[in-house]
Amino acid sequence: EHRAATGSALADRILGSWATSLPKFVQVFPLDFKAALAKAPAAPTAAGVDHLTPEEKEAISVDPNPDPKAKETDLEDVVSPKDRPIKVSDPKKRRGFIEYER
Repeated sequence: EHRAATGSALADRILGSWATSLPKFVQVFPLDFKAALAKAPAAPTAAGVDHLTPEEKEAISVDPNPDPKAKETDLEDVVSPKDRPIKVSDPKKRRGFIEYER
């Protein structure tokens, strides 16, 4: 899509040698997000409630018509405020940001 929309020569080169380009890509995954996912409660499996009627699902607080987007949670909602420093003693300011140990 990007190549079609922009006519990018770099995109042409990458897609032209996709087999050799793909291993050069890395996935960036923030450590805070990984920790938040580990703390998040596990969602009930679909196999465990599929046999129930909509009324039974509602009785056990399972949405009979689940919306996939409703299951998304924001990182700030998962990590408690006590996990993030509110005040930092002796802050080191770097280009407008405050550096603190995580």
